[in-house]
Amino acid sequence: MKKLSICYTICLTAFICIPCLSIAQNKKKDIRLNRVKSISELFSTTKNGKELTYKENYVLYSKNGIVIEKTDFNPDGSIQKKQTAKLDKDDNVIEETNFVGQSTKKKEKKPKNFDEESSEDLPNESLAKNNRKVYKFDNTNKKAEVTEEIEYNSDGKQIKRITYTYNANGEKSGETHYDESNKKVSSFVYSWNGKSLRTKKEEFDAENKSVSVIRYTYEYY
Repeated sequence: MKKLSICYTICLTAFICIPCLSIAQNKKKDIRLNRVKSISELFSTTKNGKELTYKENYVLYSKNGIVIEKTDFNPDGSIQKKQTAKLDKDDNVIEETNFVGQSTKKKEKKPKNFDEESSEDLPNESLAKNNRKVYKFDNTNKKAEVTEEIEYNSDGKQIKRITYTYNANGEKSGETHYDESNKKVSSFVYSWNGKSLRTKKEEFDAENKSVSVIRYTYEYY
């Protein structure tokens, strides 16, 4: 008979007594209020009379409850996947890394737990294996806007670069895509109405010739 158990270890930034946290109900607000620094998930199983226990997951938080590291482990302790994020002083993600090792575990469908509840706070899931993204921000509009995004491969070489521009209302007015050698590949121009709703998206090629146009229309109650 196979016996499974999961134990969660919560590391705090101070020695304080707090109520038992429900894994399924933990939110960023709860993490911040309870000063949780990290959560380790220990997985135990008994099969054929032998017990195996290992750390399956580890999540590290900033002081404001933002996920800055998430690591999945194999039973032998090796890293299956590790995602990290660096934050600036305003808690904007300015750099992401995504390391993918070799999985030695069989995929099993798990019940929805804390980690899945917090998936929106994790580093970019779409980031390619072992790649890194670096962001630049502009805070002039009292709202941090990404002005540049550069993706590097595992050797530190640039794969692509994207620059962004914004209008006086903080709405994205354009973006330009470059390749690994900073050669322009394409660009997009956006138009907005008085309700801050996008009305047009036009794509241009490297020679600045229009390739396609998308227009948006709205109906109101």
